[in-house]
Amino acid sequence: MFGINKVFNSDYSRYILYLKSASIYLSASMFAAGLKILINPIMAKNLSHNDYAIIGYFGSFSAITLPLLTFMVFAYYQRNYYLVSDEKRQRIANTIIIFLAGMGTIPAFTILLGLYAYFE
Repeated sequence: MFGINKVFNSDYSRYILYLKSASIYLSASMFAAGLKILINPIMAKNLSHNDYAIIGYFGSFSAITLPLLTFMVFAYYQRNYYLVSDEKRQRIANTIIIFLAGMGTIPAFTILLGLYAYFE
């Protein structure tokens, strides 16, 4: 019991910040999932079964290619978000954006060539 009080009495504002950030991230994910759920019946009603299957088929490629294009640097940024100062965090974010803009074109081009070859 003493250990629990010690945890709750220590700087709990830090944990509130963690919970607030996690809830923002979760709410954005839930919003995107909710939109997909709302749009799905409209698509199913207005598309033929072939069109609906084609959309799902090409949508599956995004699950494969997106991690390759982002190089998982967003996971690195999220992991280090609270470990570095605000100034260094901004510098890391700028570096990631510049890196993805420059180096992301190489795998994107390679993936597009691979998909083109696959479909030909």
